[in-house]
Amino acid sequence: MSENKQQGGSFLSGLAIGFSLGALISYFSSETGQKTWKKLAKDWEKARLDLYKKGLIESPHLSLEEIKDKYYLQLKNSLFEFKDNLSLALVKFEQSKDKEKARKHSWRKQKKNQFKGI
Repeated sequence: MSENKQQGGSFLSGLAIGFSLGALISYFSSETGQKTWKKLAKDWEKARLDLYKKGLIESPHLSLEEIKDKYYLQLKNSLFEFKDNLSLALVKFEQSKDKEKARKHSWRKQKKNQFKGI
């Protein structure tokens, strides 16, 4: 039962990752998103050193583009991991269905061959 809950949670997180990646890409490729990106880039230049001093970024020389690329890469890797986990879950599900079918077939065959008397 807990494995099913874990797979459900994995499915939801993968779905959220996929939606967030799609939303980010579509928003920042729009005209409004591009204006927002330019404003974020200006704000990034002001905040970059403070973020480094607080330990939130690993280098004070990282550009906003580099941060975006790292974030997209993490999202993409998470999406691929989700896809792999989902594929594995489907394989396990098919195997359990096959085992159940074989068990039922064995039980029916065993019942069919029972002696019923005269």
